[in-house]
Amino acid sequence: MAERTTGSRERTLRGVTLDADRVADLAARPLKGLTRRDVALALLTVPAAEALACMPGLRRGLLAAGNPLSAVFWSSAEVVLGKIDDGDATVGDVRMWLEATGTEPVGIIGLHVWDEQSERSQLAAEMHTRLVSHLEDRLAADEIDPDLLAAGDLVAYRAHIALQERWMTSALPDGRVPMDVLLDEKDEEFRAEWDAADAEALSTIEAVLARIGDRPLPYAELSAASERLRECLGRPGWPGQLLIECGGMRPEEISSCGSAWPPAWRIPRNPKTGRSPAAGVTTRTRPTVRWPRSAPSTISTGWR
Repeated sequence: MAERTTGSRERTLRGVTLDADRVADLAARPLKGLTRRDVALALLTVPAAEALACMPGLRRGLLAAGNPLSAVFWSSAEVVLGKIDDGDATVGDVRMWLEATGTEPVGIIGLHVWDEQSERSQLAAEMHTRLVSHLEDRLAADEIDPDLLAAGDLVAYRAHIALQERWMTSALPDGRVPMDVLLDEKDEEFRAEWDAADAEALSTIEAVLARIGDRPLPYAELSAASERLRECLGRPGWPGQLLIECGGMRPEEISSCGSAWPPAWRIPRNPKTGRSPAAGVTTRTRPTVRWPRSAPSTISTGWR
């Protein structure tokens, strides 16, 4: 245990020294099996100044255990922790340093974005753990060179991305494809959010209409508006396409009542979409386009 001072009140607290044994406890591994990722994550659990002060002892402990890691890793750790301590580090700096350990998955793979650990679902946590294990196996097989990643080697980084994309788009022994099940889960969350927004909007509209009471039905005006709407929907481009997207119906699906068109809130729901034209007044119809799930990672990550 070590004394350290924090806060404006100059209170002295009891802190835990970050030595090799402590890192092994945090990673739940023996000293000999600790990875760069294990050490990097442990260093980030304490204030940067404290981590820098603990690094010499931590390095000696790993050396004595026969797991010294590399000079490149320790140098990169010193640089990143120094920037954190000075208040100059960005989230991207820390993220890139973690990914350069070789066993930390990149934040964005294809169309999937990993949430922070505390925000991951049970499925996402499982797949993340499986991917880390896969990367550790590839590291042990010398298929990953963390020193090149730490040095910012673009060729090594692209190969590292490709390795992870292959795993994400390949079937597991139980038949699941990680990318597919993760994106399916996100799709379900997205649909649930839309449904909640639709329900709230519908409830608000119903409450307003209930206060208004019966409305007059100007049949002649409604009939004329119906014809104009049919014309708009039948023409390509704007505004017909926008009205179709918002209303969820096609021109031929709009009901007609002789010389009059019923008001939007009384039109039957579209049997295909389950929505009525009035539904699009408050919320836009969800797009049904499905993008390729193995799209290459083209988002800039700061690597040059």
